[in-house]
Amino acid sequence: MSFAAGTLIDTIEGNIPIEKLPKTGMVNTHDGTYVPFTFSGICGTEYTIILTLSTGGEIICTLDQLFLSNEDWFEAKDCKDNFFYNEDLEDSVFVKSSRIGGKRQVYKLGVKSGDHVLASGIVVST
Repeated sequence: MSFAAGTLIDTIEGNIPIEKLPKTGMVNTHDGTYVPFTFSGICGTEYTIILTLSTGGEIICTLDQLFLSNEDWFEAKDCKDNFFYNEDLEDSVFVKSSRIGGKRQVYKLGVKSGDHVLASGIVVST
C-alpha cells in the first residue's frame, strides 16, 4: 500500500504517521490482531487523492489504493458514495469530500498477503 506523509497507521505503539514508522514493527489488522510489517520508506512520486472523512480524519493515498466498504473493495478514486467498514465505530465512516492531491512522495508499507490494515481507522488493502 502507498500513502503520503501524515496518513496514520495503527500500530501496536499507537497511531503513527507513515513517514515516521520504524523499519519493522507490528500493525493492527482488520480483525484486531497485530502482524509484522516492513517499512520500505519512500517508494516514489505518484498522483494522490485526499479523502476527508466524516470522523474529521484525512487520508492521502494513491488513486488506486483499495478500501473496504460494507459491500466490496473500491479504489480511492471511486470513493464518492462509499461507506467504509469500521467495527470500532457506531456510525459508518464515509468520505465527506475528495480532491486530487497532486504528485507527492509516497511511502510503502508491507505486510503478509491477505492481511488488511487500519489507516486513519479505515480498513485498507495491502
